[in-house]
Amino acid sequence: AKQRQIHETWARLSPVLTMLYMDGESAELKKALDAGVPKLDAVLVKIEGAYQANDKNRLTAVLEEDWPELHVAFLKPLQALIPITEQLGREGYERAQAQTLRWLWIGIGVGGACLLLVLATAFVTLRAILEPIASMGKTLNRIGDGDLSHAIHAERHDELGHLLERLDSTRTHLADVVQRVRTGAESVSMASAEIAQGNQDLSNRTESQASALQE
Repeated sequence: AKQRQIHETWARLSPVLTMLYMDGESAELKKALDAGVPKLDAVLVKIEGAYQANDKNRLTAVLEEDWPELHVAFLKPLQALIPITEQLGREGYERAQAQTLRWLWIGIGVGGACLLLVLATAFVTLRAILEPIASMGKTLNRIGDGDLSHAIHAERHDELGHLLERLDSTRTHLADVVQRVRTGAESVSMASAEIAQGNQDLSNRTESQASALQE
């Protein structure tokens, strides 16, 4: 059972080790381990048989004869792979850490760019809203001061643009009303002047006639 378990464990582990130790000294050590697995099985079988038979002489013979061969064939390559494995682990960790740091900076850069884009969009949007409102405020101030000569140019096609168009239409109507009132006032003034002049002429003629009667 133990021999079968060792075979199953090695069968699962061997492909992983083959991918890990692909070249150089580690690849040669991996080949030595593959070649030493049968020797390990044989030694374990002998040790198990000696224990079951309770034969100390057989056990001693295995430890004196077979164990040194097993040490050279399997244990020594395994011990040599330990520092190599540790080095590969450190290099993998350092590569993963460097890649993580690189992706972190990339994420920070992308996030900063997105933030700048959002701020720029907000600035442009706010400016597009505030400039027409400021122009509207100036126009309303001019209208309040009686200046109806400045037209409002609505270059937008949204609700704010429609509001500016209606405000300019209101300004135009007010200017037309003011012009009509002014024209009417001028007409009334001229008529009043003519009436006053007629009254003055009538008064002068009346005085002349009165003087002539007295004489």
